[in-house]
Parts: sequence; structure tokens; C-alpha cells
Amino acid sequence: MKKVKSLTHLKNLAHEKKSVVCPKHPAWAKSHPAAFVINLSGFMLENLFSLGLFVYLPNKARTGLAAGRVKNQGSAKAAIR
Repeated sequence: MKKVKSLTHLKNLAHEKKSVVCPKHPAWAKSHPAAFVINLSGFMLENLFSLGLFVYLPNKARTGLAAGRVKNQGSAKAAIR
């Protein structure tokens, strides 16, 4: 996961319609749209940046072609039957 280090980076993520997470904070461990997060108070943003704010990547993007491999395994099972 790529770390968000500045407000400019967060603003760019909002324009790209990306989401962010803060794994060390229980309320922010789930993904939230960057456009929502950038409108938080400065105090809260400073807290999130100090804990570590990261760009959210869905499981599909993190695992690469894993979904394709599962699909191929399913096809192999169908071929055996």
C-alpha cells in the first residue's frame, strides 16, 4: 500500500476518486473516499497522517492475477467432471 504523505496527495486521490485507510485507527481501518477524508478537521487529518494513512487497494488489485487463477482452477474442475 502506498502511504499518503501530504494534503496535495490526498487532494489528487480525491480527484481520482480513490479511497484511503488508516489501519492503526479502529474507526478508519475500513476504506473511506479521499474526497470525504480531505474535508475532516485539521486536527483529525494530522492524527491520521501521524498514524499512517494509505491508499486503499481492493483485494483484486493486491493479488494481481489471483482471480484469474481461481477461474482457471474452476474450469479445470469442470473439465474433470
